[in-house]
Amino acid sequence: MKRLWILAATISCALASTAGGAAGNPESGAAKAVVCQACHGANGNSVNPEWPSLAGLGADYIAEQLKYFKEAKRNNPIMMPNAMALSADDMADLGAYFDSQVNTGLEADPSYWQAGQKLYRAGDAARGIPACMACHGPTGFGNEPAKFPALRGQHSVYVVKQLNDYASGVRSTGPNGIMQTIAKRLSPDDIRNVASYLQGQQSSDDRRQTAAAPTTALAPPADTAAPAATAAQREDAGLAPRPSKITRPNEDGSETVEETTGDTGTHNPLLAAVASTVSATTPNAAAATTTTPPTLWQEGVNYTRLVPGQPTSVPAGQVEVLEFFWYGCPHCYAIDPLVESWKKTKPAYITFSRVPVMWSEGHRSTARLYYTLESLGKLDQLHGEVFKEIHTNNNPLIATDPNDTAGALRLQAAFLQKFGISEDAFKKASQSFAVETALQRADQLVLRFRIEGVPTFVVNGKYVADVRSAGSPERLLSLVDDLATQEHKH
Repeated sequence: MKRLWILAATISCALASTAGGAAGNPESGAAKAVVCQACHGANGNSVNPEWPSLAGLGADYIAEQLKYFKEAKRNNPIMMPNAMALSADDMADLGAYFDSQVNTGLEADPSYWQAGQKLYRAGDAARGIPACMACHGPTGFGNEPAKFPALRGQHSVYVVKQLNDYASGVRSTGPNGIMQTIAKRLSPDDIRNVASYLQGQQSSDDRRQTAAAPTTALAPPADTAAPAATAAQREDAGLAPRPSKITRPNEDGSETVEETTGDTGTHNPLLAAVASTVSATTPNAAAATTTTPPTLWQEGVNYTRLVPGQPTSVPAGQVEVLEFFWYGCPHCYAIDPLVESWKKTKPAYITFSRVPVMWSEGHRSTARLYYTLESLGKLDQLHGEVFKEIHTNNNPLIATDPNDTAGALRLQAAFLQKFGISEDAFKKASQSFAVETALQRADQLVLRFRIEGVPTFVVNGKYVADVRSAGSPERLLSLVDDLATQEHKH
């Protein structure tokens, strides 16, 4: 029971590694979604509380549920016959279309909201109920790679019915029955409160809104030049044609429009810069220069630009890169070896730091562990060991009750004794002024950059990107490099 949250994280990691399939086409999905709008509303925002809003719900999740309806794994007399006529491509297109829409949000009953928030964010260890946000995000944004749906702004009536259906066994789809197990432990008041909390979450998310209508391509300094991909190469790679104009946002909110001509690298230096990066990392560099099409990073698709940019804490001439993470996150664990390798080869002008998130007391306990190791000078040695202890040895390093900070310290102290750190030294350092100051700063950074998921990277206080926006962990680190290069040139 005490490790149910570990089970959820493990399932999330396993699903993330197998999620996906053919990417859907939102434009094709828009045409196919006309019939869906009769029940689910224009742009996927349902006006009937018994039918779910599909806007921003998650492309893979929507496609998967349509497949379940078609295969009669979910029993619904309205959806089943509609899904029968859909092909796999139809389902992917519909998922892509509805996921690209913005959920407009709903009001919630304030008398239920606070109780629902507490259960959603912290769970109830005594009853074996993990925090809902472990799978669905701190404000219900969801976990798209793992096919955990976005629930914020969803009708409470619909959420109540789904939880009751899980508890009764009417709805049985899902990873290893985890939702059925959790739902059976919820009281009617729990279900009502959590559903009310989710309904009342504001759904405005900068990344999703800008991604719905990307207009700007990132353009690095004009003195970068290299061969660019031809139109045919871009088409073969599934990339959009290069625009004839590139709009660059300025810090004051104004825009600069730059003309481009054809597919020449001199007029789109980012293509050239990325082409050079690809060439340098390909075994046959000479062949890669001519056969590997470069990638175009697009603002609102691959990254979000913060306007105005936020201040950094690095010297002049340095570019700050922050990775927001959580030791209990399976995706942070998966990307960490890549980050460690990247650290060894990154340019000297990049100053890299990790920032642990603290959305609950459980998160804060492992964040305190991170900064305690840093204060003891043991972080480089033991950072990977902490990840291994949690995800390989199934030791969460927090107490059964996430609010039991003393219990968490005892577990962590016992773990660190294996590496020669005494319990007294660890506990003294964990309560030091330096650690408390670092925790406060981390809290401020999470709020400043509105971090809602991990791992998330912030480059020089201006650009925010994650694995989903970049396309893969490897592409994410390449994007971070390109953004940092642009900042350094400026």
